[in-house]
Amino acid sequence: MGKQKVADIIDSGFAEIKPESGFYVWWFPQEAANKLIEPLKKFIDDDRLEKIQVELFDGQPYYALYFGIASKKGGLLQRIKWHTAAINPHTAACVRHRTLSTLRQTICGLMGWPMAGEQTQRLVNDIIRECYWEWKEDDNPHKTEKELLNNVNACYPLNIMGNNTISKECRKELKILRSKSRNM
Repeated sequence: MGKQKVADIIDSGFAEIKPESGFYVWWFPQEAANKLIEPLKKFIDDDRLEKIQVELFDGQPYYALYFGIASKKGGLLQRIKWHTAAINPHTAACVRHRTLSTLRQTICGLMGWPMAGEQTQRLVNDIIRECYWEWKEDDNPHKTEKELLNNVNACYPLNIMGNNTISKECRKELKILRSKSRNM
């Protein structure tokens, strides 16, 4: 298992990340987490919001808002590169073909930014570089994903597919916001 600031992962050339299957969690600094959660608050009750995991990194609170899995093909290394836009940047073609990272799509939707464009990529990069990325190699990441998305004691508000830690209405709102951002 590893946990590192995303800026450090990128600056190291992804040196510690292996192309193995596994799962990962995105930890957002408090200010970014608050901005991202704000459009969803009417769909998530306070009891559920309190189930978002919080950890201190460098003495500051970070919130586990999103997690994902990586299959053997490319594994964790491919996933971190995808989410950090080292591959598939914010071009019109990537948006049109829906190859832009799902996390990046969600951030754009929640912030009200268009998905395509260099300025948007810089803004999303600024958020992502401040996050911490936790990863763990796992031979059966699909089983882990199912367990995490059905955990009644957790909340991952930025995940959509199969996410039972938030309401159906919240998942629907995330899809609407992403669609609006895609079409800006």
